[in-house]
Amino acid sequence: MTSSWPLDEPPHVLGDWGKVPRSSVWYRWIAAEPGGWFTFDLTSGSTFDSLLAVYTGDRLDRLVPVAGSDNYGSRQSSRVSFQVLAGTNYSVVVDKTSDNFDPNAAYNFKLTWYPTPPPGFTGSQFSPASGIPGAKVTLTGTNFTGATSVLFNGASASFTNAVGNNLDLRVTAVVPPDATSGPITIVTPHGNVTSTTLFQVLSPRLSITLRTTNGIEIAWPATSSVFVLESSQDLSAGSWSSVTEPLLMTNGVTRLGLAMPAGNRFYRLKTQ
Repeated sequence: MTSSWPLDEPPHVLGDWGKVPRSSVWYRWIAAEPGGWFTFDLTSGSTFDSLLAVYTGDRLDRLVPVAGSDNYGSRQSSRVSFQVLAGTNYSVVVDKTSDNFDPNAAYNFKLTWYPTPPPGFTGSQFSPASGIPGAKVTLTGTNFTGATSVLFNGASASFTNAVGNNLDLRVTAVVPPDATSGPITIVTPHGNVTSTTLFQVLSPRLSITLRTTNGIEIAWPATSSVFVLESSQDLSAGSWSSVTEPLLMTNGVTRLGLAMPAGNRFYRLKTQ
């Protein structure tokens, strides 16, 4: 049904409650079995700057917001993806952004809905192409909404989706301490995608401190066994040898204590 802003109609779009309704069109949609993730899309065939909002609830004054979109990426049209529950009634609202509303004009739009496709990478897939553990990496693609895991060659990373227009299109992940070089995978309830480009994990910086007793502590912010600590007396090419003392790995950091070396001693991390 349509509405020219009923008295109790809320401003639309999650996170931006200043979007006052202009001339909305409302749809009632019931999710069929078995439910799952669905996408509602205005990005093809819409001729105006649109808003798209989804609610549950049986009355205007008791609506519960589920999803909302102003612009989708750089487009002025809207698109949302969300998890639906079978048999649940959803209110799907199409509205106009601009203040310049002409009641005699034709504001054409095409609303489509379909099961949310699996995620996919676009462009360079991620940036930068290499980094140390703890570095931030931006992943670009589509259908990232609902992501549950980001894996660096199988190692689980902390991550956040972009906000606003790019919620579905960009994820920022932190290279985990146990990461090794390889592909990056994004896991969602509606499918997974693995990059064809390999991310290169670089050796982090060493931290060397004096201990209260006669010795030193060497530490680095990574726990991957791919990194090997080596030492040398004179930095010549053939003088480096692996340090074999036991390593302590806790809270994303590797540490070891060594006796105070006699004379010069240099240390480095080498990737196996």
